[in-house]
Amino acid sequence: MSEKHGLFSRLFTKLQKKPSEKNEQAQAILANYQREVAESNFDAEQQLGRALEQLRPIWGLDTLEWAKAATGETAGIKVLFSGENFGGISWAPHDKLTDRRRETLEILAGLAGPHLYQFNQKETTALDEWHSKRADPVTGLLKRPAFLMLLSDELSRVTSNSGLTSVLVAIQIPDYDKIYNEIGGLGYDERIQGFSNLLKTTFGIHSTAGRIEEDVFVVFVSDITDPDKVSEMCRMFRKRVEEKLSIDTLSGMAPQTEAYTDPKVWLNDARTALKQLQKNGGKQAFFSETMQMHSIARWRMESDLELALAAGQLETWFQPIVTLGDGEIAGYEALCRWTHPQKGPISPAEFIPVAENDGPLILEIGKLTLNQACEALLRVTEKNKSNPFMSINLSPVQLLKDRLLPQHMKQIFKNIGVEPHKIKFEITETAVMHDKEKAIEALKRIRQTGAQVSMDDFGTGYSSLAHLKEFPINTLKIDRAFVDGADLDGDAGAMLKTIIDMAHGLNLDVVAEGIETEGERDLLINLGCEYGQGWLFSKPLPPEEL
Repeated sequence: MSEKHGLFSRLFTKLQKKPSEKNEQAQAILANYQREVAESNFDAEQQLGRALEQLRPIWGLDTLEWAKAATGETAGIKVLFSGENFGGISWAPHDKLTDRRRETLEILAGLAGPHLYQFNQKETTALDEWHSKRADPVTGLLKRPAFLMLLSDELSRVTSNSGLTSVLVAIQIPDYDKIYNEIGGLGYDERIQGFSNLLKTTFGIHSTAGRIEEDVFVVFVSDITDPDKVSEMCRMFRKRVEEKLSIDTLSGMAPQTEAYTDPKVWLNDARTALKQLQKNGGKQAFFSETMQMHSIARWRMESDLELALAAGQLETWFQPIVTLGDGEIAGYEALCRWTHPQKGPISPAEFIPVAENDGPLILEIGKLTLNQACEALLRVTEKNKSNPFMSINLSPVQLLKDRLLPQHMKQIFKNIGVEPHKIKFEITETAVMHDKEKAIEALKRIRQTGAQVSMDDFGTGYSSLAHLKEFPINTLKIDRAFVDGADLDGDAGAMLKTIIDMAHGLNLDVVAEGIETEGERDLLINLGCEYGQGWLFSKPLPPEEL
């Protein structure tokens, strides 16, 4: 960033309005053709609501006519250096640009050439660094943290009497997985680049777009008089991407209100409208009061969950998995637990779906659990001189959307020093059947890390025993529903025997979940089940009790 020293900077920042214009602002800026501000006077910084140090790169500068003037698009004085046009100087309001003031700006423009040249050289490197941290590498759109910063900035600058409003749009590609599988990663990236270009051209200069998940995009549309205009933009965008790219879209919209003070709440409401479309059908919808109560409750839990991650409130507990024949511990299942400082223990059945809805949040929880589970496995192995395995649950979001998951796994195995074959990742039957082809490819990549894979809750979804041979798994976990009340001569017992025999025929280990009585244990032993877990053997244990 440029420092405010030297003749040009001193003269430029002293640009003032005339005494007769005391009730008006006179914004002066020096900008390059990327609309990056190199210098600004006090009135310009007041208009932007940000100091010069906060102006680069500028997300909302496109909407300011006086900023466009600095690049020569409307009025303004061009800045030349060695015969090349590098940008310009603008003064706003333009109707106050007297002949004398224009002469002053022309003199300053002559001094600004070397200044702007040096600024561009520095800014190229800074911009590259900025993009790598804040912009999606495929589309160049803002990542989630940077987009939230933009929303926060806009919320702090909103004026209620302008007659203009803003709308936040969340756009999802419902067939993302199918398209990705059909055309592959490189082909899909090219199509998504076209998608993002249409996004920017359709919603126009008064908008800023982001990519917050692989299949979810967001658009902030400002300075509009009627939210219905944004609805029409969504319809137009859906038509364009369908015609040109064969991509279908869903759009959830949340108009700005005075109640919005937190950008995450606003984003959550737009995504809530999107979720309603997924649930009830349709292509686009505005966030409504009927959605509000559910949205507020989910946002509060999401916010608490983010704080819990930062404060270390999430902890991994471990339920032993035993060899049924002798009752010896063969391994453990890692289970994420959350004790809220005010509400006490919160069930994973409550907070995990909220984290999965957020997307990035479940990925962070997954990494935390994997780290803690691997560290615990190393401790218990050294302490007990035993050789247990560790089962770790994988969310469908991790499995199907986190392309870097295998790399993260290998890095954690290496950093902590655990043997990959001692780790079993558990995925549910429902998760793999949602997109079978993509799930199979993801599981193969996990197996390539050296880790094993278990299919959890088998029998609760809609797959069949015949599907088992298609998945690269090592272990089958039978759901508690098949164990509860089963007997050797009944239908449930016959079903258990069929599942166990089929699994053994595919060289799979079998673990029965939810064993609570000695009768259930004995039945499973008679049916040839090797492993079991449940309260008969042990409840989940905190890490210090391993």
